[in-house]
Amino acid sequence: MTAQSLAAGALFALIAVAGAARGQIIASAGFNDVTGINGDGVANNSPYNVANVSVIGQGAGEPGWFQPWQGGGTLAQVRNAGMAEGDGALFLQGTSQVFRTLTQPITRTSVEILLEIPFSAGAGGVTFYVNQNSIQDAGLRVGSQVVATADGRWQVLDGTGNGVGTLVNTGFFWTPGAYQRLRVDINMTTRTWEFYVNDVHFNAGHPLGFRGQPIFLDEVNFLNGNGAPNGTFIDAVRLFLAPVPEPSSLALLGIAACGGVPWMIRRVRGPGSQTRRSIGRCP
Repeated sequence: MTAQSLAAGALFALIAVAGAARGQIIASAGFNDVTGINGDGVANNSPYNVANVSVIGQGAGEPGWFQPWQGGGTLAQVRNAGMAEGDGALFLQGTSQVFRTLTQPITRTSVEILLEIPFSAGAGGVTFYVNQNSIQDAGLRVGSQVVATADGRWQVLDGTGNGVGTLVNTGFFWTPGAYQRLRVDINMTTRTWEFYVNDVHFNAGHPLGFRGQPIFLDEVNFLNGNGAPNGTFIDAVRLFLAPVPEPSSLALLGIAACGGVPWMIRRVRGPGSQTRRSIGRCP
């Protein structure tokens, strides 16, 4: 076998296992005033007042959004505590729901959030939706739906497209008192989505289906069921264009073309691989 054919084979192997890098940011919400995502460097309560103030109406001027945060009432506050970055975070208590509508609908997009439930399991649940804002039906408006259960599990709803679906255990668990990075990769063309926790992919064996029948998706929505004084912290909401190959993987392709194929293959197959990992569905 020639060096060229080895390199070509390695190219296809790497493309198959390459992870998804974050692309261009199309919208972001940092819940910050001075520092962090969208912080303006000035203590002026803009784009957020972080002094335990309701999030409703806040976030003006952040890129990619049609309007500030809506819903939730006084139980959804921006706080200068518990943040993952910057100087503020959203804290949801009780049965509170907040949402925000995008300027442009989602096509092929990654929606990423940081989420922390600061107490042990058993006190409630949290649901993270990506919806079509203009549809009022609670099931038909939903594209992707992720659930943190009261017993500590992450579940996803594999939808049927008619407003319902099957809640599937992912094998991932939320960790009390620690932020986790959640990401959904949405494909409006195929009307499917994928789920990641801390950049680890949940492999359902097939792309997950939309719960409802949205024509487009333009809303990020959080429903909290953790009663006061317990609650849920959410931070660093960001939306990216469709995933692209990791820069590190592209660099490895160059190494392969220069004769580094055996080392590269060991990295892909051997222990300690830096490529993305997948887990299967738990029984």
